[in-house]
Amino acid sequence: MFLSRTYLTLHTLLPRPPEAQAEPVTSWRKPPYGMFKVNCDAAWVSQSQMGGVGWVVRDSFGWMVHAGGKGNMRGASALVMEAEAIREALMACVHGGLSKLEVESDSLLLIRMLCGDWKMDTSVEAIIFDIKQLVMHLQQCVFMYAPRLCNKAAHKIAAFVSRVGGIHTCDDLWPEWIFDILASDVNLTIRL
Repeated sequence: MFLSRTYLTLHTLLPRPPEAQAEPVTSWRKPPYGMFKVNCDAAWVSQSQMGGVGWVVRDSFGWMVHAGGKGNMRGASALVMEAEAIREALMACVHGGLSKLEVESDSLLLIRMLCGDWKMDTSVEAIIFDIKQLVMHLQQCVFMYAPRLCNKAAHKIAAFVSRVGGIHTCDDLWPEWIFDILASDVNLTIRL
């Protein structure tokens, strides 16, 4: 089943009376019970048209079950790289047997395209086709916009793999720099 929702912070919508305004989302939120949240991001350098993508998969308790990244990737734009991040993350989830997903990206334009709320850019058309093919292997998949503040872990991984290159995955042992972000996302103050 393919579900789509676009989450927007209220400051991007029409003004509402003060009593009806909600606070904008400023921190990572756990997915509903039985779902996995996949945060995706990309790092891209326009001069070289090179970059990397990163993703983090967490369960409904906020525990990370998988993370990964891929560097040395060529892309014509930041939008293309953001789409690559979602495609790579979905491939990892399908191969890992995860089938109920909330997929978050801080690329509002890409999320709108995936949800059918915005005309598809031809530069990402083939990647979006692949994403939709991967979604067919899932029980449930919801694409959502997440502000950068809610996407820190994926951003950090994308920046790391963009800098060092290669393919990286983590299932059990986590570097300290990713553990600290994940702990802060679920309001833990543990430091290694």
